[in-house]
Amino acid sequence: MVLLSNPATLGEGISLHHDCHDAIYVDRDFAAGRFLQSLDRIHRLGLSPDVTTRVTVLASRGTIDEVVASRLAAKLNFMGGILDDPAVQQLGDLNDEPASGIELNQADLQAMVDHLRAPST
Repeated sequence: MVLLSNPATLGEGISLHHDCHDAIYVDRDFAAGRFLQSLDRIHRLGLSPDVTTRVTVLASRGTIDEVVASRLAAKLNFMGGILDDPAVQQLGDLNDEPASGIELNQADLQAMVDHLRAPST
């Protein structure tokens, strides 16, 4: 069986971790919180140790896919550092991210512009 969806429509209230252990991302946006939440749909604490969860991200070299992957990696590294920092007492809700359609911040926009201005290889 296959379930086709996107992180926005399959974000909250759906748990697939008992039956689904493979995810294939064809297209992602810049919203790290939404990406993490979508991963959480299939991978949860308490899964049996013999369960392997596989996440595949399809991307093309030299395209905006690489820019999105780079920006998401930077955001996820930042979030990981914050979560591991014992000095942090309170975090904002990831659902409080701006509600724009593509979730761009200034650094995301600059990364896209840099990609578009780069010479073709």
